[in-house]
Amino acid sequence: LNLAFCNALRRKSERANDKRRALKKGHMSEENICVLQDWFVKHFENPYPTDDEKQELVRMTGESQSKINNWFSNARVRIWRPTIDGLGKKK
Repeated sequence: LNLAFCNALRRKSERANDKRRALKKGHMSEENICVLQDWFVKHFENPYPTDDEKQELVRMTGESQSKINNWFSNARVRIWRPTIDGLGKKK
């Protein structure tokens, strides 16, 4: 995958791993973030989970569908779109 994409995922993981930062209400656990990142990477060409896939992610993480939707929306804006745009500029 693109180096910028991998670096963005690493930065996101490092923030999740920061032991000094308490897990606050509204923040996902590192394990749940890893589940979502794994799905995101495997479906990078089309990072839009279906309703059935979202329900499976809800079941796997215990997070609400709203949090799942927000996580994917943010990941597409912060990681996917800049990566896709960067790939277009290199051609």
